Amino acid sequence: MARESDPRCPYRASLDTTKFKDGEYALTVKAYDAAGNLAASQTTKVVVDNKPVITILTPRSRQTVSGTFIAKADLSGVLPEGSSRSVKFLIDGVVRGEDSLVKHEPPLAVAIDSTKLSNGAHELVAQSGLHDKGQISSEKVAFRVDNTNPAIFLVDKALVETPWAGIRLKGTAPIEVGVANMEKIIKMELWVDGALMKSNSVYDPNPYAFSLDTTKLTNGAHLITLKAYAGQGWLTALQNTKVVVANAVEGGAK
Repeated sequence: MARESDPRCPYRASLDTTKFKDGEYALTVKAYDAAGNLAASQTTKVVVDNKPVITILTPRSRQTVSGTFIAKADLSGVLPEGSSRSVKFLIDGVVRGEDSLVKHEPPLAVAIDSTKLSNGAHELVAQSGLHDKGQISSEKVAFRVDNTNPAIFLVDKALVETPWAGIRLKGTAPIEVGVANMEKIIKMELWVDGALMKSNSVYDPNPYAFSLDTTKLTNGAHLITLKAYAGQGWLTALQNTKVVVANAVEGGAK
């Protein structure tokens, strides 16, 4: 049965497989010249498979999420007449959101508040109902939730974690910052005695390092405060450390 013809060279044709039932077919290409002579290609076996399939796009397998994350799924293939045109997103067997093809084209997506889940491993499945044929499900995607707050601390020259309490500083002092759970942090700030000295974005070349010109400070005790900010500007971690500034003064005194 002829499905499409093309009088132009090179010859191309498109085939709408949704007009066929799923299964195996024999595909043949025939060519005719002006005199009506026929030449046919070898027969090629093709398989039509338009069964509906759900594929989870995000989160990725083994991805760690926090706060509110977006779960996305693609629904492809041909849905039987009367089938549900929505996809439900289930985490550990509990429905956490639903989106519909009636609203927009795939991918379908929902926002999920991970703070409603426990920290640790979870499984996400997307499902859609088929008319009189049960439902289809995506493959399970394993991911992790981590909503623990980031922690920050001062690090010495040898990269040994230390509270730095009472350390003596002079000249331009490097302030190295260590960060736990750093993927949540978008900005770091260095404060001295309640005054903002410097601010680093995570997009800076070295966002977790500061230099402090202690010659701008008086000799004696000072309070260094490090602040870390997460998404939407929330203050998420804070570290206070007492230090002593000891710059040389006129006459050689310390």
